[in-house]
Order: sequence, then structure tokens, then C-alpha cells
Amino acid sequence: EDYYARLDVSEFASDGELRAAFKALSLQLHPDKQAGKEPQAAAAAAERYFGVVEAFELLSDLPTRRAYDHARDKRAAAGDAGLADVGKCDRPPPTCVDVPVSLEQLYKGAKLQVAYSRGYFMGTQWARREKEEIFSIKVPRGEHEGATYWHRAQGDVGPGGRADLVFILRLIPHPIFHRMGDDV
Repeated sequence: EDYYARLDVSEFASDGELRAAFKALSLQLHPDKQAGKEPQAAAAAAERYFGVVEAFELLSDLPTRRAYDHARDKRAAAGDAGLADVGKCDRPPPTCVDVPVSLEQLYKGAKLQVAYSRGYFMGTQWARREKEEIFSIKVPRGEHEGATYWHRAQGDVGPGGRADLVFILRLIPHPIFHRMGDDV
């Protein structure tokens, strides 16, 4: 389904254009504005209103809009190429999260508890929600900045499935000491 068509905007519409289109359509189609109309017309307007709300929620969230655009373009390209399996999407790229660590934590090692809000889709394919989870990361002594810790299939959920979640250690600058390789 084309969410841009629901809002009557171009796929290149800015955030301002999306908001303006949503405001105009919601004022026109809101169920409270349908008083006195025939029941079938009011029901059709209410159904279109909820479709407009769903489209605006999806397109106003930039990461979700990018995922939607990517899947939409991929389906269109596959359809143009004559591929039979048009609806199939590849697994999404890993979700990367920076984890700030101190020089002391890298030197001594640490067990970190990292909170992460996973994006997932509920109801329709594009209705995005968030759920916070806590992950444990065991940082061994002498670990380097940029080390990665992978959690398979624990990242954001997109049209192509669940991505891997990757935590990347980022060093918080120390006021006195600097690390160069294994030397402090």
C-alpha cells in the first residue's frame, strides 16, 4: 500500500509538507466532522481518516520512513525486473549502538548493563513501536575502543525481519591519561 498516496503527497515531500497534508486531511476526514452525513459516507471518511493517521505516523518517523522507502523501492525494482518473488526482502543491516566506556573500565574490565529501545512493528507492517530491554556486556581487561559485541537477531525489527544488535565501545576522553595501543 502506498502511504504517500494516502496523504496525497510526493515521495520527496518534506516534513512540513507531510504535516500540512496530514492537518488538511484530518480536518476534512475526522469522524467528529462527519456528523449529519450518511452512515456509509461517514464510515468511509472515518476509515480513510485512520489510514491517513497511520500513514502520517509512519512517514513522520525518519528511520521508519527510510525503511519503508527502501522496501518500496526494492519491490518496485524487483517488479520491473520481472522477478517472481517481489515481496521478499533481505535481512536488514545490523543495528549499531555506541556504548560509552571510561579508560578505567577498559583497563580493568567491566560488566555493563546497557538499555536499548528496540523498534518493532505491531499490527500493520509499518506501525512502529518501541520496547526497552537491558543487555549485559562483559568487557574483558585491556579491551580496545571500537570493540564490537554482537547479539544475533536482537536489533530493530523491519520489513525484512529482525536485525542483529551490535554494541560498539566508545572511549570517554580521560582528563589526564590517553591510550595509545596497549599503552596508557
